[in-house]
Amino acid sequence: MNDISYQQYLQEINEYPLLSIEEENELARIIKIRNRSDNITPQISKDAEEAISKLVVANLRLVIKIVNGLVSVQATKWILSVKAIEV
Repeated sequence: MNDISYQQYLQEINEYPLLSIEEENELARIIKIRNRSDNITPQISKDAEEAISKLVVANLRLVIKIVNGLVSVQATKWILSVKAIEV
């Protein structure tokens, strides 16, 4: 992914609102209903799928932050390993 595409992606995911704790809990409750139900109706299934989508989209920024942190750590380790070889 080039820098322009990456920046565009970051702008796009920032358009999705963050969820409050209450909203996340409600979405999790909806998903649990589906997961624990013996008789899954089409509406329960639809509600759960929408809840999963909302949770995933709302947490994309967190995923990017974690990935960027991991990439930064790996890059730092690589740089330090190269420096150690040079010495």
